[in-house]
Amino acid sequence: MRQFKRQTVFNVAVIDVFYQEPVETVSDRLTELANVLLETILKLSWNTMIAKYGTPECVVDGEVLRPTMSIVAYGKMGGNELGYGSDLDIIFLHNSRGEKQNTTGEKATDNHSFFARVAQRVIHLLNTRTYSGILYEVDTRLRPNGQSGLMVSSVSAFEIYQHEKAWTWEHQALIRARFVTGDALIEQEFDRIRSSVLRQPRQAAQLLLDVVSMREKMREHLANKSAAHDFKQDAGGLVDIEFMTQAGVLMHAEQHADCIAHTATLELINELAKVGWYEAAEAKDIASAYRYFRQLKNWQNLECEIDVSLVQQHCDRVVAIWNRLMPEFSQESE
Repeated sequence: MRQFKRQTVFNVAVIDVFYQEPVETVSDRLTELANVLLETILKLSWNTMIAKYGTPECVVDGEVLRPTMSIVAYGKMGGNELGYGSDLDIIFLHNSRGEKQNTTGEKATDNHSFFARVAQRVIHLLNTRTYSGILYEVDTRLRPNGQSGLMVSSVSAFEIYQHEKAWTWEHQALIRARFVTGDALIEQEFDRIRSSVLRQPRQAAQLLLDVVSMREKMREHLANKSAAHDFKQDAGGLVDIEFMTQAGVLMHAEQHADCIAHTATLELINELAKVGWYEAAEAKDIASAYRYFRQLKNWQNLECEIDVSLVQQHCDRVVAIWNRLMPEFSQESE
């Protein structure tokens, strides 16, 4: 799998650099590669654990069911925006419930432990270093309750957390989340939960203050201390575009379902132009800046020579839009 990934990424990079592929096409290819590898690894991990512990079962209303688990992606993976060297933000969901939640093998274990071992196996296969390197760095901190939370969450626990405990920034993250692989029933439940969470009524002023406050905390902790421009974190960069767009989605999703029909930032920008969050010219400027910064980031990772002459121009346009849409941050507004 590592050799397959290296060859595929090399092919994508050749087309990218020599034929100037659109950044969206490059990201789609890199994301599809990750989709295929995750699907394969989940199956391998699942079968390995079944051979050891048996098949998980549970009893609901007297009926014996066979629960399964799935992978949901956040961040660049969720938004179909993977670049060269991107890590994978993923969580694991299962649909075990009811009574007698145990596996059927001679070394039977409870279902929660079984699913946790499958998830650990997935991460092990992704992270193990061989002479061909690793497949992907994995980040699972976006699971409910963060690093202190369970490795695998039940669908019902995930729904309760999102409605009752999640912060605004976690709902921002949910905008870019999508089902990757696993069980179709879990996919339906995840899509239902995502829609109900993102389309709930919100108080606009408080929402914007929450988003700006989190952005300022990121600036404080992830500030660029080098002379080089950070296309991601600096003012007017990728994160500012993403935060503005996510704020617009959370404000308009209740009345406009199409605002959450996509997870890719560029598609979200288009939808927000239709509902008036961005003016037409602003949407064009912000999309151009997003494409430009993502391509610079990609080529930087490939160690190609990059032209940064338009960086300041794009940043200035993004900052101007930010200043129009987002409230000025102050300590009193926290």
